[in-house]
Amino acid sequence: MNRECQNESLATVSDRLSRVSVAVNQIQYYLKSAGLTFTVRRIVKLLTAKSLGSLGFKRTFGRTPPVGRVDEVLDLQPGELVEVRSEEEIRKTVDGAGRNRGLTFTAEMWEYCGRRFRVFKRVQKICLEGIPGEMRQLKNTVMLEGVICNGGSRGCDRSCFLFWREAWLRRVNDNDPDLRQSLWGRP
Repeated sequence: MNRECQNESLATVSDRLSRVSVAVNQIQYYLKSAGLTFTVRRIVKLLTAKSLGSLGFKRTFGRTPPVGRVDEVLDLQPGELVEVRSEEEIRKTVDGAGRNRGLTFTAEMWEYCGRRFRVFKRVQKICLEGIPGEMRQLKNTVMLEGVICNGGSRGCDRSCFLFWREAWLRRVNDNDPDLRQSLWGRP
């Protein structure tokens, strides 16, 4: 029986996409999901950062520390009901690069703000891609039932589970009378 993780072998069984094709996929995604103004601002911001970096300036802007609770511990367990915090609340838990203790709140995750889900499982250990046998430990991180990455910002088709820091979630009371309405969209 082979004990290798499929994710670890993907680099050897696939072809690398050019940076141009990845950039085109990202632009198409942002145009479709966020509109022309956001897309143009994002492109200008990235080009400015690259230009300043090539001139020898350190990239300090955009890396501001979070202002809210970065490492909230809820000790969420499988089956518990949670609500993804609002965009405003999440922005307080991430730095200027959109990260909470290194884990990025990705573009695909914003659509889930304010919605309720059940915890699928806690994430405590993961295999690193591209480094066979390398495992890392995570704290206060879960996966939610049915919440997967649509790969839109990169054009990826893998449909991976998204990792959620507990600081991005709030526990919901199962006895909430509006629970059925909010979860399934019907009374």
